[in-house]
Amino acid sequence: MADEQETFVLRPGRARIVLLTIGLVFCGAVFYFMAAVCLAIPVDNVLARFALTLLALFLAALATYFLLLLRTTIIRIEVGPERLKLRLPRVRGPLPLLSTIRADLPYGDIVSVEHREEAYVSFGLVTVQRVFSIVTRDGVRIVLGVMTENWGAQMPYDQAAARIAARAHVTVADRGTVRVGGVIRAMIHDVPPWGGETTDPAERSRWHRRATLTMQLLMLLMGLIAVLRACSHS
Repeated sequence: MADEQETFVLRPGRARIVLLTIGLVFCGAVFYFMAAVCLAIPVDNVLARFALTLLALFLAALATYFLLLLRTTIIRIEVGPERLKLRLPRVRGPLPLLSTIRADLPYGDIVSVEHREEAYVSFGLVTVQRVFSIVTRDGVRIVLGVMTENWGAQMPYDQAAARIAARAHVTVADRGTVRVGGVIRAMIHDVPPWGGETTDPAERSRWHRRATLTMQLLMLLMGLIAVLRACSHS
């Protein structure tokens, strides 16, 4: 009974907000600077100028993406005894947008709490994300948040979804795994619709193994870079 009356609030902590803001602003500034350098390089060759311009646009887009990730600091999910209150950035694929979702819902308006896995594949590297969402009586789907496999400590959207489901007297439905494709494609065209075709269990397991291998390769690469840097200074 105590749990049913307890209010559960999920939001980034102050330390997380400060560290995230510093890191993302720094990354954004570095990539904007690199884009400016590409545009400032004097070249007479038309093809070289075209290539540098494309590189500058890519770096500027990457910087903008890092700055848009700051939108995740506004997240607040309040699971109260009687109502669910949300403040979330609207998203397209993995890209937070400038608009904000604000909702104050009685649990009777929530007909479904769902999660699915989305497999991103870019340059052979695989990332699997667990996405949690709710569906209201009006048929509106609201994405609560994302947890990326093998990425360590993250905001516990799974706990928020479980508590919402308990208050709404539903279960957290598993909607399987979908192949999204590249990250850039998802930013432009969004992810596949919920309720569409999903992968079979064998392929789902393959995505998980490839995601684990991707993380291991990245860790190995970071280790090699650290060793090379140490050797260069010795």
